[in-house]
Amino acid sequence: MALKLRKAIVRNTGINALLCLVVSAGLGMLTGMQASGASGFGWLLVLAAGIGLFSGWRTSVNIKKGVLQAIPQALSYVRLRRDTRLNGNAIDWQTLDDYAAQLESRGFTRVGDFTVHPLSPHVVGVAACFNDQDATMLVEVQHIQVQGDFPGVSPIPGGVRFSIGSLVDGAFRVTTTDHTVAASNYLLRGEYDVVASYPGMGLLPLLDKHARLLATIRERTGKSASPGLTMTRYVQQVRESMDEARGRLEKMSGFAIAHLVDAFEAAPKSQWAPPTAQLAALPSRSIDSLDERVAAAGQALIIDAPQEDAGTEEPFAGADGMANERAGESIDEGAGAAASGMSAPRHDPEAAALRQRAESGANWFYWIAGLSLVNAVAGAMGSNWAFAIGLGISELAAGAASELRADAGSSFLFIAALYGIAFAAAGFFAACGWFARRPSIVAFVAGMAVFALDSAIFLIAMDWIGVAFHLLALAFLWNGFSAARRLKS
Repeated sequence: MALKLRKAIVRNTGINALLCLVVSAGLGMLTGMQASGASGFGWLLVLAAGIGLFSGWRTSVNIKKGVLQAIPQALSYVRLRRDTRLNGNAIDWQTLDDYAAQLESRGFTRVGDFTVHPLSPHVVGVAACFNDQDATMLVEVQHIQVQGDFPGVSPIPGGVRFSIGSLVDGAFRVTTTDHTVAASNYLLRGEYDVVASYPGMGLLPLLDKHARLLATIRERTGKSASPGLTMTRYVQQVRESMDEARGRLEKMSGFAIAHLVDAFEAAPKSQWAPPTAQLAALPSRSIDSLDERVAAAGQALIIDAPQEDAGTEEPFAGADGMANERAGESIDEGAGAAASGMSAPRHDPEAAALRQRAESGANWFYWIAGLSLVNAVAGAMGSNWAFAIGLGISELAAGAASELRADAGSSFLFIAALYGIAFAAAGFFAACGWFARRPSIVAFVAGMAVFALDSAIFLIAMDWIGVAFHLLALAFLWNGFSAARRLKS
C-alpha cells in the first residue's frame, strides 16, 4: 500500500488548521473574547493558518528524522557457530547447507555464517556467505524467519533470499538480489551503487545474471570486478554506501524525501545505476585501501557471537581483535533490513511511548507561545480580547503599551520595552518547547516554573477561567516532564 507521504503532510496541515480555528473560536467564546467583525475573525484565521503550517512543517521534519534514524552509524555482522542460538531459537542449518552444496559445486568457498548486529526480537536472519575463486563475488544465502504476528513484517515464502555483491575497480558496488525492492532500499542506496533485483529467481540463475551484469559494466566502462573481496571489506563498503546515503538525505527537506518515496511507490524500480559515463569517470581505488578504513572503523565490522545465544546483551569481541564497546547499542528499526536484507533491529516500545508523551507535553509550550503571541499582537493593534491560555505578562505588557501610545507624553523607549517584554515572553516559551522535545529536563522545569508564576496574574485578577486553563496546561506539561525524566533515567 502506497504511503502517500506528501498527501499526509498536506492533510495534517489542513486538519490542524481547521481544528485550531474551531478550538480558538470556542475558547474565545468561553473566555469572553470580544471579536468584533472581520478584524477578530481575521486574527483567528491567521492563528489557524500558522498552526496548520507549523504542523505540516513538523510532519515533514519527522519524516526526515525517521529516515535518517533508520541509517545505522555502524552496521556490523555477527559470526555464528553451529551451537549458536538466535533469541533462544535453533538455526535451520540444513537449509543453508543445501544451498552451500550447490555453490561449492561451482567452485565457491564458504567464508562463514553471519547475522546482523543488533538482533531483532521479531525477525531472525542468518546469512551463509560464500566467495568465488577470485573473491570477486560475495554471495549471501539469507535464511529469514519472522517470529509471531508482528505488524509491518510479512513472512517470506520459503524463508530464503539471495544477495550477490561485487566491488568494481574498488570504486562502486554492484548488487544482484531476488529481494522485492522497497522505497527504503532506494532511499538508502549509495551514490554510485548499481542494483538489479529479480524477485523469485533461483540462486543459480541469479549468479548468471550477476556475471552478465559485471560483463556489461566491464564492456561499457572498462572497469572490472576487484578480486580479494573479504567479509570485512564487504561490510566496510556497506557502511560507506550508508554514509553516502546519509549525507545526501541530510541535504534534503522532509517534503523532498516524501516526494522521492511517493514517486518510487507510484513507479517502483527493480534496477538502478548512475549514468555509464559517470561510472567510467570514477577514479580507480585499490581494494587493499579499504583495509585502512577497516582498521579505523571503531566498532568492529565482524563480531564473534557469544557461546550460547547471539541474542544476549553482553558485549561481543570483534573478530579483528577490537573490543566492541557499543555492542548493546540499538539501531533503529528497519536499518539492518535496508542494509543487508536480513533482519530489522531491536525496538523498545516503552522508550517510544515515553518519548511520545514527552513530546506531547512539550508541544504545550508551543501552544502557550503561539496564543501569547496572538494576544500580544492583538493588544498592540488595540484589540480588547485575549486567549486565557496565553501568558498574562504578555497580555499586561501589550495592553499597557497600547494605553501609553494614546498619551503623547509617553516615552517611546518605554513603550518599545513593554512590547519587547510581551514578545520575548512568547519567544521564551517557544524556546522551551524546542528544547523540551529533545527532551531537556531543564527546559521543562524552567518553562513550568515561569508559567506557574504567570498564573498568579490571573489569580490576582480573579480570572478563574484563566486560572483553570493555566492549571490544565500545567497538568499536561507535568505529564510530559515526568515522561522525559523517566526517558532520561
